[in-house]
Amino acid sequence: KSQVQKIREAVEMPIKYAELSAEMGLAPINGILLHGKPGNGKTLIAKAIASTILGGKQSVDPAAFTYIKGASILSHLVSVAEKEIERMFAEARKYAKKSGQRAVIFIDEAEAILSTRGSRRSSDVDTTIVPTFLAEMSGMGDEKLQPIVILATNKTQDLDPAILRHGHMDLKIHVEEPQR
Repeated sequence: KSQVQKIREAVEMPIKYAELSAEMGLAPINGILLHGKPGNGKTLIAKAIASTILGGKQSVDPAAFTYIKGASILSHLVSVAEKEIERMFAEARKYAKKSGQRAVIFIDEAEAILSTRGSRRSSDVDTTIVPTFLAEMSGMGDEKLQPIVILATNKTQDLDPAILRHGHMDLKIHVEEPQR
């Protein structure tokens, strides 16, 4: 199947046909991993997915779509990144509660903050950031309020294995080099 068709089936169809999906017992998607070489259009695809999820609106509530580059939330101060992750998810849930629509959190260059625990690539911070992210993504609440998380990376091998599990990243799409 083409990348676009996979995305449509996993993301767009359950939104357009929510009642039918619920009747069939199909759980909503939690996360999408876009991976491939740099410059292949992962960010563009993520923005298109977000546009689909948010109904194609030109101007959306800023709480409906959060975009960050992974490294931008890192800090030399303890727990700043963890607090930022908690804030993003809280804002997304607040938006969903208010609007009845799930928000989207898009993290570009995800390996910068979600690297394998114990890898020492980002000092000891990875032992607290990844668990915080996983706890927020698991949500322990109404799944209709949980944001859809989109991660983009060109270093899938550097991501913590727990991030890649089904239930976290339900759809993994290899973004190939665009045809010219």
